Amino acid sequence: IYKHNFLNIILHRKNPMNIPNLFSISRILLAVIFLLFLDSPTLSLIVFMIAALTDYFDGYLARKWNQQTELGKILDPLADKILVLVALLAIFIKYNFPYWYFLILIRDVNNLTVLPLLAKLKKSEVKLPLSATIPGKLTTVFQKLSIIFMLLNFHPSTFLMITIVIGFIAAVDYNRRV
Repeated sequence: IYKHNFLNIILHRKNPMNIPNLFSISRILLAVIFLLFLDSPTLSLIVFMIAALTDYFDGYLARKWNQQTELGKILDPLADKILVLVALLAIFIKYNFPYWYFLILIRDVNNLTVLPLLAKLKKSEVKLPLSATIPGKLTTVFQKLSIIFMLLNFHPSTFLMITIVIGFIAAVDYNRRV
């Protein structure tokens, strides 16, 4: 195979616009498309599930192809937060779910507000954003599953409580690392 063909360059360079980062960008675009299909429960569910799957693929491919980039470290969690927040807001407006369901965002609110403040107060040398932890990854998975349940018109109270607890554990874990 010719060493400098296009596919070889895309797969093996640490180009910030690599395939894993394009998956993250697609997740942001799919969040907008999700809004366009909100009047169709089936289509909005399909779009959300595709967007949620891109989260798995961007991380898997970045590791498999050794394409982790500084851009990806910021873009991936940002895309997750945009997708989850857009979906939750749209669902709350459209389907009138109880407001306490928003507590599934406890980890995200912590990481965007408390964590940087804590780092500054402690004069921490830790570089933000912090790398993902198991409780953090579980929170993201449970958030997306909660949204899927809501799109299926289930009121997943018990499941949401588990998501909130895992999110709280993740927030404490992130704060401990600063």
